[in-house]
Amino acid sequence: MNGSRSRIQCRYKWTKLNENQNRIELPRMSNETKLWLLRKLEKKHTKSLEKVKWHKLMKSYVKNKPDNAGWTQKDFEQYLSDSVLQSSQKLNFQNAIKDEITRLNS
Repeated sequence: MNGSRSRIQCRYKWTKLNENQNRIELPRMSNETKLWLLRKLEKKHTKSLEKVKWHKLMKSYVKNKPDNAGWTQKDFEQYLSDSVLQSSQKLNFQNAIKDEITRLNS
C-alpha cells in the first residue's frame, strides 16, 4: 500500500474520530426535580442516605412528577451521593440537604 490507507481504513478512522462529537448528551436533572427530592427528604427528617424509604419516595415521584423525565431511584441516589454528600461531608444529612436547597435557590 506504500504507506497509504485504503478507502475502508479512512472511513473507519473518520468514524472513530467523529464518534465522540456525535454522542448525544444525557439529560440532566432539573433544579425543580432536585428541589422536589431534597424537600421530600427534609420533610421526612431522613437521617442518612441508607435510611431513605425509596419505595414511598418513588411512589410519590410517579404521582407528582415535577418533570416528565422519568428519573429512577438509582438516578436520585447518584445525585445525592455526588452532590449533597460529597460537598458537605462534615455535616449531617439534614444539614447537607438544607445547604443544597439553599444553593439551588440562589
